[in-house]
Amino acid sequence: MSLKVKITAVTDIGKRKENQDRIAIDNIILESHQYFVEKEIFGQTFFLVLDGMGGEQYGAMASQLAVEEFIHCTKKYLNIVTKEMILEMLKNINDKISDFLRSKYAEGGTTFSLVVLNEIGYIEFYNIGDSPIVYMDEKSAIVLSEDQSLAGMKLQYGMITEAEYAISKEKSILMAYLGDHTNKSLQKIYYNSYRCRQGSRIIMCTDGITDVLSIREIHKILYDEQKDIIELINQVKKEPECDNMSIIDIVIQGGGLVENSDVQTES
Repeated sequence: MSLKVKITAVTDIGKRKENQDRIAIDNIILESHQYFVEKEIFGQTFFLVLDGMGGEQYGAMASQLAVEEFIHCTKKYLNIVTKEMILEMLKNINDKISDFLRSKYAEGGTTFSLVVLNEIGYIEFYNIGDSPIVYMDEKSAIVLSEDQSLAGMKLQYGMITEAEYAISKEKSILMAYLGDHTNKSLQKIYYNSYRCRQGSRIIMCTDGITDVLSIREIHKILYDEQKDIIELINQVKKEPECDNMSIIDIVIQGGGLVENSDVQTES
């Protein structure tokens, strides 16, 4: 049994001097600007999006260390990688980044968003920080991940409205990230699972995109306007001060899919 998918992945420096974003698929770090592939998935496939803490020294190094260590760890496992294994990996990655930063008397860190997709269209996902994971189909867009910025937490608890969130400067204040020497961020790792349907897609991206376009606007561009990921990126790049931007678009084409797509919550 296998699952057919079409994958588009893009990372772009934007108008910054350095790209602190990192994206990866399985054991490949995608450093080129654009990546397109149609493939069949047998077993687990890993998709990673990381955003080095913008404006912080060594942000790029934090995201690079995280993605390299994750790939190194997953290569050691010959069978299924379980939730417990991934949580242990994240602890080790957090320790490695925080130790490196302390050795440089520096501050920094990275967000971490992971999708694990298998051959029946079942995904498990994990996130620390504010790099969103979104399920989309023709009818709707559902944010699967948790926004762990200060503004995101306030929105979640009803302390601000969506309109206030959209313009809040507190979106740039992360309440959880990898590289946290206190280890408090590890207590905020968000985990959930979902079942995909044929024709649906999973979008993973950094806030260089969502600071410019809302999730509703992204859905409109991809479905109502029938534009592709490259056109979406080019639209974001028109902003005079656009940040690093990275996105992975996983379109579920068919294969060993299950019918039920209910969210199964566990965090």
